[in-house]
Amino acid sequence: MSGEAVSGSAVGRPGGVWGGQPVPVPVVPSSVGRLAPVVDRAPSSVTPAIPVLDDVSRLVEERGARGRAAVLRVLRGTAPVGRVVAVLGMAGAGRSTVAAQLACAAAAHHPGPVVVVDGSGSVWPGLVRRLPAEPGCVPDWPDFGALLAEPDPVPTLRAFVHSARQDVGDTGVLGRVVRLGGIAPARRFEPLAPSSLLAAVELCRSVCRLTIVDCPAEAHVLARVCETAADALLVVCRADASELLRCGSLLDLLARDTDRDVHGRAVVVAVGHRPGRWPKRAAAAEAAAGGAAVAVVRMPYDAVLAEADSPVAHGGEAAERITAVCAVVAEQRRY
Repeated sequence: MSGEAVSGSAVGRPGGVWGGQPVPVPVVPSSVGRLAPVVDRAPSSVTPAIPVLDDVSRLVEERGARGRAAVLRVLRGTAPVGRVVAVLGMAGAGRSTVAAQLACAAAAHHPGPVVVVDGSGSVWPGLVRRLPAEPGCVPDWPDFGALLAEPDPVPTLRAFVHSARQDVGDTGVLGRVVRLGGIAPARRFEPLAPSSLLAAVELCRSVCRLTIVDCPAEAHVLARVCETAADALLVVCRADASELLRCGSLLDLLARDTDRDVHGRAVVVAVGHRPGRWPKRAAAAEAAAGGAAVAVVRMPYDAVLAEADSPVAHGGEAAERITAVCAVVAEQRRY
């Protein structure tokens, strides 16, 4: 996959870029010690522009300096407050890596905590060596207790929660994802119970600016829970014609099951798993997938990410562009 280039290919519904400038709201400790829920407020003298979905296609497809400027304008002009983005995808599609990149890109521009709730039960690569030896044991997670400003007792969450961080190194600012805490699944690769996932998401939503949910599409019950809780849906698939078509079918199924507006909150990300030119058949299938979503965004192959043993995001235009599109979609839920 690549953090250096993005190619938009299909837009099935109108989309738009919000140019409003809401004032960032810091997370303020409450009088009882726990972080007070983040409240979406702006000074009375400031009237934020109502976002409109009218040109997401330009945001996705425009290249060069103008495209970069449009992406940064959205990232710097939106301050998520208690937003939830669900990242859905089949195993092996690159779902967890995309979730990590999305978190790191958001953390670079958004004040306040940005966390990822892992609903897959698979345990992210590179984190296994830091887990307890026995399944079901509670690892040491003081960082999450500090986030909640309530280290003792720590709430019991049967989901792993990760945090996006920004490190300044010799090669510039790099994003990384670290584990905050959680309870290991009783059996490896066993998805969480819907109630456990929802409890983790709602707790993180109350204290974090942005909560990203890594959710396996194979677990249809979890997918429905994610759809219900999320302000925006990010559906990840390989750059393959058949998988792109299945993304559209998945969104249609979720829309029928939940009787909610799924298509207007969904973004499809096609991930390249091989170097070289973009597959022609995949490009042809993007139009069909775009008919079930706000937009389709390409994330070409990146050897650095493909060879990494942990979901480390090194930043780049691909992750930023996806984050900007998700920010536009999620902001619609305010109105």
